[in-house]
Amino acid sequence: MHTKVNLNLKKLPHKMKQFVVLMNMFFGVVRTSYEWRTFYVSKA
Repeated sequence: MHTKVNLNLKKLPHKMKQFVVLMNMFFGVVRTSYEWRTFYVSKA
């Protein structure tokens, strides 16, 4: 199962891989900013 996913990722076009990486980065930033906001709210 895991190896199948890796093979499929390798077959993806370069643009698609870039898109996936950008989406992961975007969601990571959103998640951290949300965590910081809740942290500040809990401190206030």
